[in-house]
Amino acid sequence: MQWHGWHGFRRGLGTNLYRLGVSDKTIQQILRHADVSTTTGFYIKTASEDARAGMEKLENSLVARKWPEFSTVAVASEVVN
Repeated sequence: MQWHGWHGFRRGLGTNLYRLGVSDKTIQQILRHADVSTTTGFYIKTASEDARAGMEKLENSLVARKWPEFSTVAVASEVVN
């Protein structure tokens, strides 16, 4: 992984806490923002379920091409057999 600085770290922290179900107000307090709109506007990045599912399919496709032994399909077929 490549380091993208403290702002990237804080944005990732805010986004991951949000995905875990932590409230916006609590994330604001953790990141020490004066206003919750700063937290929600700049530090919590969301994606629709469709977007996430699409990116997961793309990732699985790329992994399957580059490392077929690690593809979800290959692993699932080994479990079945």
